[in-house]
Amino acid sequence: MKETLETLLVRHKITTHKRLRRLLQTHILCINGERVFLPSSETDIKKDIITLDGKKLDFPSELYFMMNKRQGTLCSRKDTVPDDKRKYELVYDDIKKEHLFPEGLPPLHTVGRLDADTEGLLIFTTNGILSHRLADPKYHVDKTYHVTLENPVTTEEQIQYKNKSLEGIFIPNFNSEKSFSSQSAELTWITNSTCTLTIHEGKFHQVKRMFQALGNRVTALKRISMGKLKLDENLKSGEYRELTEKEITMLTEINDF
Repeated sequence: MKETLETLLVRHKITTHKRLRRLLQTHILCINGERVFLPSSETDIKKDIITLDGKKLDFPSELYFMMNKRQGTLCSRKDTVPDDKRKYELVYDDIKKEHLFPEGLPPLHTVGRLDADTEGLLIFTTNGILSHRLADPKYHVDKTYHVTLENPVTTEEQIQYKNKSLEGIFIPNFNSEKSFSSQSAELTWITNSTCTLTIHEGKFHQVKRMFQALGNRVTALKRISMGKLKLDENLKSGEYRELTEKEITMLTEINDF
């Protein structure tokens, strides 16, 4: 996964944004034997050899985890929880301390957020570039949810729901969130009150707001996949594990990282 030299060196605390240009001018920094002078030069630490004054720079491996998020937990750190949400536990409470603040790496963080009452696939990483690309709606990363609805849907209504999801649904404004028209989404019915929905953006409360606009209400929501990465069914609620190399590749290959 490529990133700029500036991002890499600052992220690993080798230098700061302010001092980087001077470092490039007064020291010999090379990528695969070629000296570089531009902070915007791109590199991939898995493929490239980076040296500073002839000495190879070693970067600690980024951390990647998947969690089966449990209901009733916030994707927030303690110092960012507003007063009206203090009653909730945090997803970080389920993470081991040594993983939260790994030596030589930025703190572990969630890739995007799930609502307090939403469960399922939640990714944690120390890699800020990856998390931005996966969570930002403009990169159109597929996210699939298992949805349970309050009101059973007739066969005719199921066809309407499916077609409207494909066409795009107008979503009214919600509190401070602006209205928008959803992109085409794929809905597959399981029963007359349960389905899977694959969206390609991921805006605030999007799935709930889509079904609300269709005249129904979501009573249970579980994310089961992101891109090609699927939730490990062996993970119990609140449990997490490291991603395999294959799974990491599934994420980093999205949209040609």
